[in-house]
Amino acid sequence: MDILGIHVGVVDALCYGLAAAFVLYQVHGAQARAKGLRKAGAEVGLAPSGTDVEELPAGLLALPIFSYGNQRSSDNMMWGEGGGFAVFDFEYSHVRRRVDESRGRRIERNDTVQTACAVRVDGGTLPEFTLAPAGLGDAFLGLFGTRDIDLAQEPGFSAAYVLRGPDEDAVRRLFAAGPARALAERPGWTVQGKGEWVLYCRAGRTVAPEKLEEFLWEAKALHGAFFGV
Repeated sequence: MDILGIHVGVVDALCYGLAAAFVLYQVHGAQARAKGLRKAGAEVGLAPSGTDVEELPAGLLALPIFSYGNQRSSDNMMWGEGGGFAVFDFEYSHVRRRVDESRGRRIERNDTVQTACAVRVDGGTLPEFTLAPAGLGDAFLGLFGTRDIDLAQEPGFSAAYVLRGPDEDAVRRLFAAGPARALAERPGWTVQGKGEWVLYCRAGRTVAPEKLEEFLWEAKALHGAFFGV
């Protein structure tokens, strides 16, 4: 019995030790990532900020992505160009509490985190829209109850993406030609816009510090396709 107790104690100690090591590994990784992003951001003119998601401009928070999930947070916030350009990690979580007859109460959590680039369009009056890769976008259509807006003249774009928005005519005009073609050549992006803000990200993907400049150049190319800048 004593031997069995010793074995159980050793196993428990090992489990706690492994859990603690994993937490420390995650903390160290997050700290290293934050340091790397600050360095990479400084090289392209971005300044770190302690701004949390609730403190973002109201126009930016009006974008649909900031209503996803029932818990939301941001990290590694950096600003540039007089507050009209932001890069940050944004996480939204679906947290549900369930009662399992065999296991009692438990919490189910589904986290999605991505690096996003948000740009303010001076004097912009963008129609509200959400663009997402076809597989991901299909889920959002069911959630928001709007239909996919196809662009018949750009079949490659319509096959790769799901586009939605309450003012279909205005959204079609915005995406006609340049933006649709640029996106067809760059699959996997999520783009949202409304009013004077537009946001670019790859859903569920964070950007490594050494890839930050490449990410920003791609986002800038898409932005240029929309607005010619």
